[in-house]
Amino acid sequence: MNINENTLYDALNGSLEDINIKDNSLTERILTDSVNPLVRDADKYQNFVAEGVETTDVSDTSAKVLISAGTVYTLYSGKMYRSVTSSETYSLGSIGSGIYFLYIDYIGGFSHGTSLNPGDGKQVIAKLNISTSPYSITVTDLRRMRLYDVTSHYIHGCILQYQTSSTFKTTAGVVEIAGIFYSNTSDTGSIDITESSNYFEGSPVVADQWCYVYLTKYGTSGGFEVKLSTTPPDMSDPYGNTSGIKIYRNPGSCVYRCIGALYRENDGSLRKFYQHDAHIQYDTFIDVLNGSAVNANIPAISAKGYFELFASADGTNEAISKIRPSGSSGTYFKLDTGTIQIMVAYTICCTNSSQQVDCSIITAGSSTATCKTAGFWLNVR
Repeated sequence: MNINENTLYDALNGSLEDINIKDNSLTERILTDSVNPLVRDADKYQNFVAEGVETTDVSDTSAKVLISAGTVYTLYSGKMYRSVTSSETYSLGSIGSGIYFLYIDYIGGFSHGTSLNPGDGKQVIAKLNISTSPYSITVTDLRRMRLYDVTSHYIHGCILQYQTSSTFKTTAGVVEIAGIFYSNTSDTGSIDITESSNYFEGSPVVADQWCYVYLTKYGTSGGFEVKLSTTPPDMSDPYGNTSGIKIYRNPGSCVYRCIGALYRENDGSLRKFYQHDAHIQYDTFIDVLNGSAVNANIPAISAKGYFELFASADGTNEAISKIRPSGSSGTYFKLDTGTIQIMVAYTICCTNSSQQVDCSIITAGSSTATCKTAGFWLNVR
């Protein structure tokens, strides 16, 4: 008996294996770092929304929002809680105009307040700009999608690449569209801007016109496909809001997220370009006309151009090339040669909401000056 007792005692104190422990029979214990050096989930993770919990204004005689069903992970007292919510209409009541924030707590309950920091056990999912008489709400999506602070409107890869005089492709990548992540592990094939089947609305782009590139879900594969339109995005989110930077179109049952723009030249060819992240570089620079409120040669999804200023004096007369945002009372970016110099400068300049700049070119005699658009930055990335 003593031998058997010793064997059992030794097994419990040094040889017990997990195969002999019943599933879900152990409760969580708080262990010191010296005996538990592993990092716990609550230490390495932050609050995040796994899917859903999209907010849409449905105000009537009071301030209300519709919140879609979703799955949310929230830290509370050092522990990570998972809550699964159903679609519901949340009412803020007869509240005054102003900025409010919508919260969800660790058990899936909704509330609101004026602080961006709701405290332990809650996370912010939207900013609500409320107007009264009648009630309406402009919703700004503040969900943190997935882990490690990946925010709403996330995009990685999905870069446009010029191919031929009428075709381009989009690189592999991951993109969030309406709260769901879609990914392609390989580049798309060649996409022809003259082919009607590549457009989800309207006709193919004609000469001297911008064409906008959109991504949308591809069947049930979890991937995305590329579609085109000559109409720029008109919503800041998938729910119809028009304030803020325009990223989306939703003309029917599908949501389309804009990722870029292409231009068809006067001769019908696709303007050559190179894209690096949000910057587009033209292959051939485009003249900006002299005058106020002139076209900066950038699309409706940009408000910041990249310009080449050139000035060459003739030895007697100076040359000056100047540029500034259209309608601005501020100073110009100015390139002035004096009388015996040739100068070239590259500058970034914002435009007005219609993609216009003020350009001033001053020459005399045989001196010359130009202002050309060399590229632009996308607002949608």
